[in-house]
This record gives sequence, structure tokens and C-alpha cells, in this order.
Amino acid sequence: MAINSFEDFLDAFKKRIPEGSGLIIDTSKMDELKKIYESKSKISKIEDFCVKASDVKNKQAEDKKKEEKQKQEQEEKQNKTVINEVAPSENKENTNALANNQEVDNSWKNALEKEWRFWGSDQNLVYEDASLPNEPEKLSFRFYKSEKDKNDRNFDAEISYNGPNNLTLTSQKGKTPDEKYFQKAVELAMKDGTAIEFGEIKSAEFKAKLLAACIKSGAAMVNMPDAEEMSKWPDELKKMVEDAKAQTGQAANTQEINNENKQEEQTQQKLSAAERIAALRTQIQQRNEKLNAATQEGKTLSKEEREAIEFEGMSAEEIKLRKLRGQAKDGDKKAAHELDQRRYNTMTDEFKYEREVDVDEKGQAKTDDKGKPVYKKDKDGNFVYKLNDKGQKIKTPQYEAFLKNSANHLSQQK
Repeated sequence: MAINSFEDFLDAFKKRIPEGSGLIIDTSKMDELKKIYESKSKISKIEDFCVKASDVKNKQAEDKKKEEKQKQEQEEKQNKTVINEVAPSENKENTNALANNQEVDNSWKNALEKEWRFWGSDQNLVYEDASLPNEPEKLSFRFYKSEKDKNDRNFDAEISYNGPNNLTLTSQKGKTPDEKYFQKAVELAMKDGTAIEFGEIKSAEFKAKLLAACIKSGAAMVNMPDAEEMSKWPDELKKMVEDAKAQTGQAANTQEINNENKQEEQTQQKLSAAERIAALRTQIQQRNEKLNAATQEGKTLSKEEREAIEFEGMSAEEIKLRKLRGQAKDGDKKAAHELDQRRYNTMTDEFKYEREVDVDEKGQAKTDDKGKPVYKKDKDGNFVYKLNDKGQKIKTPQYEAFLKNSANHLSQQK
């Protein structure tokens, strides 16, 4: 056989591989083989340039498995937003870490900074960029109640993002930030359709405020405090959670996630935080495995078949909410309106309007034994609300923010 090209050389080489040996050309030795061809040298031992075909096949299967696992882990990380009280330690896994072959995309910083800056302006807060030049992959900023506080470096809250789905909320001198910051953080996370994971948190107050914000927003939660832990909280923190339920019309136990049916709720109550995370990951993994298996078999799944796998184990209401969130995320205004309408329908007047604080005989605002304001009630036991000069109830900042951020058709709700 005439050898007129490197391809001819390789064909001749393949014919010299012992039949039945199960060997094939080692592709990592191609450069060496090309040098032998170009120098017209001879190959003394064929096996030195071969590998077992079974080893190559196993290696490819192993690499594919690792790639799928890495992809699955990345998808799981993207399905939740971690909120911390203290910055995660350096040896903790970064939930926003990218694979080595992925380029860093910091466009999320501009979007989040804009959202927070506009929100701060609505809240009459003073904004300050606190990002560090040597940490370009992170986003940090502070809010002050006034310019004087800014000059005195007395910030009201500092928000630090270690990625689009991992943030830390802190306040001056170790205090827990006001509830409004938790509400905004959860609201922004839900725009991306993510669940809220309770991350590095030390204080019960932080957990209570985050839990209350999640309940008000109807967010799915991971690693949330269980009933036993909450039973040890001070009464004011328990009341904060109960008030959040009342404001959103929720009567279910705090273990309820996305209006799951009663059976699912009871199962969740029996699971520890670690077990809930494991169950969630197993569910996601099983769905991904079924989808991958169908793809590897060369089967093209219809929309109905794909949804049957993705929604397996979910209640009808959970499926409905997930579809609506996905549609809203894709820009479907009708779905966004329905989500807003659902939330609006659960709001109580206590959430929507400012209540009048009761006063004593000296005209001083009354407070309970916990220092909380006592609100005025009429003879029938109903709350009395503040009115503007037109005789209309004055909306709370939370309700104003909801109306502003929701679809236009809700802006006319009273």
C-alpha cells in the first residue's frame, strides 16, 4: 500500500493492530505519530500508540456523567437564592460559582443595582455604592436614612451580593435590618423564579424577618426554621410570623410551601431541614434523569410529555403557580397579571392601609409590654385607619410598592 498522506499512514497503522486485541489508536499520541510519518521513521511497538477501546468508552461515559452532574448542580444553584446574615466563610461552596470554561457575566449587577436604587429613592433613603475595586464579581451598597447619617457613616442597611443568587443583609453595629429590606430582597429573588434558602444566619430575629417576608410574598423556602426552633423564639418574633400569615390570608402551618396540599404539608413537617433539601435535590435529579434518558434514546418529547416529567409529584395548585411564574418570567403579561391578582386577593386591610395608633390621656402613643404600638379600634373591634384630606385610606409603603411593581390594571385597586 502506497503511503502518500498522513491519512494513508494511519490506515496502514490500524491494519497492524492485532485483531481481537480490542485496541484502537490513542488520540493523545497523534502528534507523535505525525512526527514519525514526517521523518519516515519506523514504529517498533504498535501497542505503545494504542489504548483499549473499552477504556475509552468508560472514560467518555464517566466524563459525560461528570458533565451532567455539574450541569445539574448548577441548575439546582440557579433555582434558589441564598440570603445570609453573615457573609459565607471562604471555605464554603459559592452557590454562584461558574464552571472553569464559563465566562463571568456581571450584567446581573447592573440590573440589581438599578432595582435597589429606585426602590431606595421611593423609600426616601440615601444610596451609596460600597463595592470594592478588587472584587469586581461582587456587588455591595448601603442605604442611609438621611444625608447626615451618611456623613456620620451610620448606615441603615448594607446589601452585599456574592453573585446574582447569594446575598448578605447587615446593619450598623450588628443590628438586624428593617423588615422592608427583607421584603425587597425576597421580591427580587422571586422575579427570577427562585426559592429562598436560609443561609448563614445566627440570630432568631433575622430568621423571623426573612420568614415573614417569604410568607408575605408566597415564596418557596429551603432550610427554613422548623416548628421546634420557632417555639423557642421570643413572643414578638412569633407574633411577627403570625402577623405575616394574617396579612396574606394564610392559615396553614409555616411549613407550607407554595400552597402544597395537606398530605404534602404533613410530610414536610416531619422532615428536618437537611432532609427537605435532600428530598428537593432527589426530586430534581430524578426529573433530570428521566429527561436525559429520553433524550439519549433519541426520543423527541412533546410539550405534554416533558411537563408530565417536570411536574411529577406536584399538586395541581403548585403546577399552576409554577407555570404562571415561568410564563411571567418569559414576558407573558397575562400570567404576570394573574400572579399579581392572586397576591392582591390574599391581602388584608392591615397590610394595605396605615392604622391609627391609640393614644393615652396625655396624647402619647400607646405601646404594649414589648414596646410595640397599640392600634386604635372602633366599638366593633375593627381597626381604625388613617385618612388623607380626601377621606381615603392611606396606603402602607409595602402596598404602594406592590401596586407600583405590579401590572397597571392593579393600580386602580383601592
